[in-house]
Amino acid sequence: MPDGKRYILSGEREIGKTTLLLALKDQAQHAGFDVSGVISPAVFLEGKKVGIDLLDLRKNDQIRLAD
Repeated sequence: MPDGKRYILSGEREIGKTTLLLALKDQAQHAGFDVSGVISPAVFLEGKKVGIDLLDLRKNDQIRLAD
Protein backbone atom coordinates (compact mmCIF):
# COMPACT_ATOMS: atom_id res chain seq x y z
CA MET A 1 0.00 0.00 0.00
CA PRO A 2 1.65 3.21 -1.11
CA ASP A 3 0.21 5.22 1.78
CA GLY A 4 1.76 2.91 4.39
CA LYS A 5 -1.60 1.98 5.90
CA ARG A 6 -2.31 -1.52 7.09
CA TYR A 7 -5.68 -3.06 7.80
CA ILE A 8 -6.86 -5.87 10.03
CA LEU A 9 -9.95 -7.88 9.18
CA SER A 10 -11.53 -9.57 12.17
CA GLY A 11 -14.83 -11.20 12.94
CA GLU A 12 -16.61 -14.24 14.25
CA ARG A 13 -15.56 -17.73 13.18
CA GLU A 14 -16.63 -19.02 9.77
CA ILE A 15 -18.34 -15.84 8.53
CA GLY A 16 -16.24 -15.51 5.36
CA LYS A 17 -13.16 -13.45 6.27
CA THR A 18 -10.80 -15.64 4.26
CA THR A 19 -13.26 -15.92 1.38
CA LEU A 20 -13.53 -12.12 1.26
CA LEU A 21 -9.74 -11.67 1.31
CA LEU A 22 -9.25 -14.20 -1.48
CA ALA A 23 -11.90 -12.45 -3.60
CA LEU A 24 -10.24 -9.07 -2.99
CA LYS A 25 -6.86 -10.56 -3.92
CA ASP A 26 -8.29 -11.93 -7.19
CA GLN A 27 -9.91 -8.59 -8.05
CA ALA A 28 -6.73 -6.64 -7.27
CA GLN A 29 -4.58 -8.98 -9.36
CA HIS A 30 -7.08 -8.81 -12.22
CA ALA A 31 -6.86 -5.00 -12.04
CA GLY A 32 -3.07 -5.22 -12.37
CA PHE A 33 -2.04 -4.65 -8.76
CA ASP A 34 0.99 -6.40 -7.29
CA VAL A 35 -0.55 -8.31 -4.40
CA SER A 36 1.54 -9.59 -1.51
CA GLY A 37 1.06 -10.73 2.04
CA VAL A 38 -0.23 -13.85 3.73
CA ILE A 39 -3.59 -15.36 4.62
CA SER A 40 -4.00 -18.20 7.09
CA PRO A 41 -6.97 -20.28 5.93
CA ALA A 42 -8.38 -22.98 8.17
CA VAL A 43 -8.18 -26.59 7.01
CA PHE A 44 -11.28 -28.73 7.51
CA LEU A 45 -11.70 -32.48 7.28
CA GLU A 46 -15.24 -33.90 7.40
CA GLY A 47 -16.50 -30.60 8.81
CA LYS A 48 -13.94 -30.47 11.61
CA LYS A 49 -11.14 -27.91 11.74
CA VAL A 50 -7.89 -29.87 11.69
CA GLY A 51 -5.29 -27.22 10.90
CA ILE A 52 -4.29 -23.83 9.66
CA ASP A 53 -2.32 -23.19 6.46
CA LEU A 54 -0.22 -20.23 5.46
CA LEU A 55 -0.86 -18.89 1.96
CA ASP A 56 1.73 -16.57 0.36
CA LEU A 57 -0.36 -14.33 -1.88
CA ARG A 58 2.47 -13.31 -4.20
CA LYS A 59 3.84 -16.80 -4.85
CA ASN A 60 0.52 -18.60 -4.32
CA ASP A 61 2.42 -21.13 -2.19
CA GLN A 62 0.54 -22.79 0.66
CA ILE A 63 2.12 -24.69 3.56
CA ARG A 64 0.75 -26.15 6.78
CA LEU A 65 1.24 -23.76 9.67
CA ALA A 66 -0.45 -25.73 12.45
CA ASP A 67 -2.28 -29.00 13.06
